[in-house]
Amino acid sequence: MSDLVTGLVDVRFTNKDSGFAVGQGGAYPNTTTVVLFTADGGTTWQTRYTSTKTGIWSWKISFPTRDTGYVSTQGYSDSTTFLKTVDGGLTWKESTFLSRAGSKQFSAEGIGFVTPSLGWIGAYPSSSYLMDSYRTTNGGATWNIDTFGKSLNRFRMFGDTLGYAVGETVYKYTNETLAASTPAKNASPSGYELRQNYPNPFNPATTIAYELPKAAAVSLKVYDVIGREVASLVNERKAAGRYEVRFDGSKLASGIYMYRLIAGDYVEVREMVFLK
Repeated sequence: MSDLVTGLVDVRFTNKDSGFAVGQGGAYPNTTTVVLFTADGGTTWQTRYTSTKTGIWSWKISFPTRDTGYVSTQGYSDSTTFLKTVDGGLTWKESTFLSRAGSKQFSAEGIGFVTPSLGWIGAYPSSSYLMDSYRTTNGGATWNIDTFGKSLNRFRMFGDTLGYAVGETVYKYTNETLAASTPAKNASPSGYELRQNYPNPFNPATTIAYELPKAAAVSLKVYDVIGREVASLVNERKAAGRYEVRFDGSKLASGIYMYRLIAGDYVEVREMVFLK
């Protein structure tokens, strides 16, 4: 991998085989932002994006959905950029997030999105740099200072209703109203989709919903953090439509669990939190 990058900072897998790693290419002061992709569980990697701008490098990854993803960048320049994909990481677009503000710069660290539109970027903590957090509600088209936290370095999102961030302290995001939004019952699914479970966190039971645009052999299983199967919820052929499955975790230990949907060639994995 040394022929592709000179350093890596973050990694994010969307399923057991497909994932992204971000970091830098080249040596300072001529470093570049690099996004790598693997389709075989990390055995081989290929470059999906390299910036033309130098003096910057990739920092953190956030994928609120299978198709939409973001990468924050750090660097020493007159402007700070971020990357965005809307096609599952096939292509990436670099956009300016913030230009130099007076005598101070902004060097991004953490980035976290709970939906494709709503997200935050945090700052590198230094007296020479701005340390505010910034919020967008339109997928990064515009950003505004948010007052909830400073020096945000890492986000961990659990669907569109719960998220955590760390910086000067630990921050928590909740928005239960988002979970109440459901599609029209009479509309046919336009594609495969595995939805975030609700409620999340849960105790002892939660509901997992998924959609099929056509008939398919369906497997829906739950795994612990080290990949052991703890429950098989669906293992049969299903007609096109919307489905809900109730999962009871009362016999499990508190912690993070993954649930994976396989329907034909479609594979999607999401996380959920069980709190006793």
